[in-house]
Amino acid sequence: MPPSLHITTHIHTDGPIPGPHSLLTLTSTAFTGDGVLTGTFTTNVRELPGATLHPTSLADWRTRADDWLTTRRASRPPVLAMTDYARWIDQLPGA
Repeated sequence: MPPSLHITTHIHTDGPIPGPHSLLTLTSTAFTGDGVLTGTFTTNVRELPGATLHPTSLADWRTRADDWLTTRRASRPPVLAMTDYARWIDQLPGA
């Protein structure tokens, strides 16, 4: 039986639902069942075409301008970011 694997994921978005709003950052960390770190993945994702900032998210991001700028650095098209994420998951031990 392969060892258990736990993946913790954290995201930043610019609104509550995909489509009208976008995923901005995806970060995951993988651990074995006994807590040994096996890998990390992080990427900034470009906004979806036609997507906009939700008013509540806009108000929040305005209070954290430096964090917003960090999410926009080296952002990648969604298809490339998600393809790399799937590849990262497939390469984890026990995946």
